[in-house]
Amino acid sequence: MTDDISKEIEELKRRLAELEAKQSAQEPPTFVRREPMPKIDYTEGFRMPIDAAQKMAAVVPDVKREGFNPHAHGQTKPTVGQPGGFGPAGDKWPKGPTKISPKERLEVPKQPWTGWTNPNK
Repeated sequence: MTDDISKEIEELKRRLAELEAKQSAQEPPTFVRREPMPKIDYTEGFRMPIDAAQKMAAVVPDVKREGFNPHAHGQTKPTVGQPGGFGPAGDKWPKGPTKISPKERLEVPKQPWTGWTNPNK
C-alpha cells in the first residue's frame, strides 16, 4: 500500500514539474490598454420643426423681462419662529397642580459612593 502511495506521489511530482516547465516557457501576456468608453449623447441627431420649438418656448415665461430685485431675499416669508407642531399652540398648555402631596413626591435615592472624583470640579 505504501508503494502505491509513493508511486502516486512520484507521478504527481513529475506532472507538476512538467506543468511548471510548460508555464515558465510561455511568455507573459502583454498588457493592452483599452480606450475609454465614449460618452453617449442621447440627443445627437434629434430634430424638431421650428414651429414646434416656438410653441414650446412660448409656454415658458421669460424671466428676464421681470427685472432683477436686489432685495428679493428679504421679502420672503420667514419660517423661523413658527410653531413646530409639538403640543398645543401658544399658552394653551394645561396647568399642572401647584402643590404636590407627599405620596406624589419623587424621592431619588442617594447613590452609593464609588470613590470616583470629578476632575472638572
